[in-house]
Amino acid sequence: MLTSLAIIFTFFEFLLYKKFLDPFFPKRETYNVVCTRKAAGETKRRIVFSGHIDSAYEWYFTHLGGGKLLTTMIALAFGAIAITLAASIVSFFDVPNGVRVTAIVVLFVCLIPILMCSKFVNWKLCVPGANDNLTGVFASMSVLRYMAANDIRFENTEVVCVSMACEEAGLRGAKEYVKKHCGEDDVETVFVGTDTLRDFDDMGVYNKDMTGTVKLDKQAAAMVKHASDIAGYNLPYSSVFFGSSDAAAIQQGGMKAVALAAMDPTPARY
Repeated sequence: MLTSLAIIFTFFEFLLYKKFLDPFFPKRETYNVVCTRKAAGETKRRIVFSGHIDSAYEWYFTHLGGGKLLTTMIALAFGAIAITLAASIVSFFDVPNGVRVTAIVVLFVCLIPILMCSKFVNWKLCVPGANDNLTGVFASMSVLRYMAANDIRFENTEVVCVSMACEEAGLRGAKEYVKKHCGEDDVETVFVGTDTLRDFDDMGVYNKDMTGTVKLDKQAAAMVKHASDIAGYNLPYSSVFFGSSDAAAIQQGGMKAVALAAMDPTPARY
């Protein structure tokens, strides 16, 4: 029973980022910070650049052993959950006593990596978030900064910069933003999420998100890809194959979205 609940919680809360466990946590108030550069004339289009301003608690395994230790522990934990589920099912059937004892032993052995993963996070220390994701925040802010410094204002395109809250807490800031602003003024809007612009060898235009389950907008992805070609980077399309970015929540909310990121998927030990 408990193993089944663990699988359900993992599936809905982490893989699909549903508001599944919210009733078990205290409520807190936070804010998305929005800055807008209006169009010179009538606003017919809108482009939103965004990076999330919150950071995560320290991941022990990333800090101590880098990506290899992290992936090893995650694999062991998922494997242990699968074996525990199988052993639990076996224990319900009329099987020889030796098999039953073996199943119980396996259950206790499998608890070891699961308990180790309970120490995955240092809940007393928030990392500075210099890479994930002040790089994205500053990149988004620099668009408006450059436009203001050079007195650039598009005739019919509004440019928006958002410092998004609560990405690390289940994309909550992005979910609220798209709920409030999707379809606003009947203006076609494109969202460009920037995240962890640090490992340039891994830079890509992300057209799939949320562990590959959410397809981001083709036109938005093609636009950013074309911009990278003009700049001489020729960035490849990529996918957030484990985890998610704000772009996924924005796309699910009905707004066209794409993500731009440069993150070693291992991840790297900074």
